[in-house]
Amino acid sequence: MHQIPSCFAGFVHTASFTTFCQLTISAPDIRSPAPAPAPATDFSFSGLPNVILRYLDRVFIIISKPRGCFKFNDGVHLNCSKPICNTSSKHLSTLIVLGSGGHTAEMINLLSVMQNDRFAPRFYIAAVTDNMSLQKARVFENTLADKISLQVSESTKFMQIYRSREVGQSYITSIGTTLFALCHALWLMLKIRPQVILCNGPGTCIPLCAIAFIFKVLGIRWSYIFYVESIARVKRLSLSGLLLYKLHMADQLFVQWPQLQKQYPRAHYVGRLM
Repeated sequence: MHQIPSCFAGFVHTASFTTFCQLTISAPDIRSPAPAPAPATDFSFSGLPNVILRYLDRVFIIISKPRGCFKFNDGVHLNCSKPICNTSSKHLSTLIVLGSGGHTAEMINLLSVMQNDRFAPRFYIAAVTDNMSLQKARVFENTLADKISLQVSESTKFMQIYRSREVGQSYITSIGTTLFALCHALWLMLKIRPQVILCNGPGTCIPLCAIAFIFKVLGIRWSYIFYVESIARVKRLSLSGLLLYKLHMADQLFVQWPQLQKQYPRAHYVGRLM
């Protein structure tokens, strides 16, 4: 049986949100004694995606309303500068940025508890030098398709983007590669036009988020950017997270350690993902 920590009690079991989560929480057997409460530091995996998806739920609320500032019951404000087109659609095109190492594993964990038919079509993007992340994404999509006995949707795309800077590359030569990566990101954003961007740390997300932020400022096209900091970041944000935080590019930024939230007050602490 999964227990939801008390700090997540206000984030779950809301009528508008239950449609976004596929988790099933078993009720305790009344014939057996109630289990002991979990320690305050022991967060179950079921809590974190609920918190993040709660903010994704708000995207659907905001895009169906006129522009303005929205205040929710928990006091959180979200600003809407321009409505998304085609608000009658039941789907949101979602761009998912993958990264080498644990970034992709954490992202797959998050995607596994989302109601994926709502966040579709999905576009997976990884660096051209990342040979594993897109393979893992294909395996994940095949697993989803097997559950409903269907083939992977043709609307699901797997794409690559050039890195701004390779590991060990000099900063001088990285100027040219960064400009090239921005141009490539611009082309991808114009092609995909995502309504939601999910990222969790790889540097490849910066050009994409920067283009999305510029589009939002100019009123050309805008996306909601949700950034989940890696669990490996305990005391400081990664460079990607720091840029998104300092430049206010991320609409919501989540951290997995309480000391990070204290250091960066605008971040949301939601427990551990892994």
